[in-house]
Amino acid sequence: MNNIKANDYLNVVVQALAHVTPIRNFFLLHDFPVPGSPQLTLRFSTLVRKLWNPRAFKSHVSPHELLQEIALRSSKRFTLTQQSDPVEFLSWFLNNLHLSLGGSKKPSKTPTSVIQQAFQGHLRIESQEITAQADTTNSRLVFTESSQTHTQITPFLILTLDLPPTPLFQSANRESIIPQVPLTTLLNKYNGITASEKMSHRVRHRLLHPLPPYLLFHIKRFSKNKFVSERNPTIVTFPSPRSLDMSPYVEPN
Repeated sequence: MNNIKANDYLNVVVQALAHVTPIRNFFLLHDFPVPGSPQLTLRFSTLVRKLWNPRAFKSHVSPHELLQEIALRSSKRFTLTQQSDPVEFLSWFLNNLHLSLGGSKKPSKTPTSVIQQAFQGHLRIESQEITAQADTTNSRLVFTESSQTHTQITPFLILTLDLPPTPLFQSANRESIIPQVPLTTLLNKYNGITASEKMSHRVRHRLLHPLPPYLLFHIKRFSKNKFVSERNPTIVTFPSPRSLDMSPYVEPN
């Protein structure tokens, strides 16, 4: 795919989606009626057919038509002249493709489009409120968890994995400057035991059975503050896809 100017963030997303079998087959084989179909689905379908055309005259494909429709539909949030976050674009693109295919706007237990059939799963989120009280004897704050737990079932298309914070100082052994972490350690976020702090709540996550046929993982490597965007250089080691056991993170066990 041509990188016209600064659209490589779009190219990687389209290449990935074009290799997901049910997504690829649907946009290759489905006949979209031109008068009634949204332009986003038509142009994405056209691009997928160009990518998989065995009789293509050229070995490269231009995503210019799809980019024009995306810039128009996103109110120029995603353009070919300015770099964007691929994960933000992936989230926007999946949701808008889902709606363009007639998918439901409200969350539903059963998939209403090929996008949800491929990627949608469900997640249980438990949260406990944390309150701070002044300890007059020791002159310090004491944090206590609420006895009540709020439970919510929510659908997901992308699972976010949080990296451990980078060390502030280099160790004497220079071989360990860049830390490494296995993917299974990051997935412990979804074991229902490991808790994370979010605002004034302690939150636990648990995946629900059945999992979707395809899992999209977003390893959150960038963080922004008021001054700069920071990149976490931690290396994530991946097991073989066939040996990745998701059962510890799914309920029922």
